[in-house]
Amino acid sequence: MKRLIFIIPLLVLSLLFVAKESFESNGTDKIISYQTKNNQQQTENHDQRLTSDYFISVDFQPNQKLLKVNQKVIWRNLTDSSTNELHLHLYPNALANNKTEYSKRFELTEDSQTKINFDLVEVDNEAKELIYFQPEIENPFDSTVAKIELSNPLNPGDSVEIKFEYELKIPRSIARFGYASGREFYFIAQWFPKPGVFKTVSGFVANTI
Repeated sequence: MKRLIFIIPLLVLSLLFVAKESFESNGTDKIISYQTKNNQQQTENHDQRLTSDYFISVDFQPNQKLLKVNQKVIWRNLTDSSTNELHLHLYPNALANNKTEYSKRFELTEDSQTKINFDLVEVDNEAKELIYFQPEIENPFDSTVAKIELSNPLNPGDSVEIKFEYELKIPRSIARFGYASGREFYFIAQWFPKPGVFKTVSGFVANTI
């Protein structure tokens, strides 16, 4: 058992994750568990407060180039507005085909394509459907942003528990995501579902890549 405590700055998303990672060998596979805390800067009152906690267990199967994931997110509404829905970033879906807004820059081969395949989506133990949409540009082939419609409004100060179970094929490397051909090397970034930023005035900000 090896335990690491580390800090990963993600400047592009203005997030700070404090993560605790544990590894257990299981043949050629590895079980990786993350407990992360995401600090979002609240510019309205210049106060840094906690909006999301992530709890992630990953079955990493290098022979199949596959991740099997159980993920829980505790999301808190720290604004002065209510919301009837949650918006999510699904960054790996940018590589789902050659017609997403992101993949138009490349010519993706089949082994460079991937997307998150969900087996379970729940909010407070209630099964939910992911609704894919494009906030800025109409593109039915792009599923990098999704929303969940809530059964009850999430008022200021309220929180919800979101659960996911899914599989993600690791593609041949494109940009900062995938495996290096001919080597046992994996660069996997921005791979798990993340709630968008929620603001008092404008609501959710979760843009298509």
